[in-house]
Amino acid sequence: MKMMDLNVDAGEGLPWPEEAWSWVTSVNVGAGAHAGSPVESRDFARAAMERGLTVGVHPGYPDREGFGRRPWREVGGDVLASLLEQCQGWRDLGAQYLKPHGAFYHESGQDDPAAEWLQRLLAETGLGLLGSPHNAHARVAREAGVEFRAEGFADRGVRPDGLLIPRGQPGAELETEDEVRQAVARVAPDVQVLCLHTDREGWGERVQVTRAALVDLGYEIRACRWD
Repeated sequence: MKMMDLNVDAGEGLPWPEEAWSWVTSVNVGAGAHAGSPVESRDFARAAMERGLTVGVHPGYPDREGFGRRPWREVGGDVLASLLEQCQGWRDLGAQYLKPHGAFYHESGQDDPAAEWLQRLLAETGLGLLGSPHNAHARVAREAGVEFRAEGFADRGVRPDGLLIPRGQPGAELETEDEVRQAVARVAPDVQVLCLHTDREGWGERVQVTRAALVDLGYEIRACRWD
């Protein structure tokens, strides 16, 4: 049977209904720089692991004003030092992988200092990388000597090259059941993980639609392995 890890970005200081623990198989937990707090993030990670979910750390640029979605050159300060601090201790906590957040996700997949920062984070933590199959993430993971798993998105539109349509442009954010189901059918064959965002209204309904679409397509929903 085909398998898919159903995943969300979470632990960012936003509401989390108790029933949501049973909706997903893994969570990318914010590290407290772009939203939430380090204490809240680690508490959330522990709660997720207690319920049997796989956890990854989700570091972002120290950009609370822009929710970590502004380019690092606009953020200011020592961005690398912040990223290193955010990731300290997460492997000992039980995290299995790292997924960059927001602008760090996009810039680390390009020929950018952010790619070098990501490689350093992976090499120093030993965590695997959850990232895009359409940019440099697989190469960065390989050069850092860690596992890579490819993810796609059930709530975001993509360009012809497979990269996400930038937020604010037409088609960037999927809303309807038909849009989500079409995204699942299009993306699922090429990835091991399907991710959704919890910072948009109606995210719970989109997760439920994604679950149903995966089952209809013959997938078993369970967390992927990182060994």
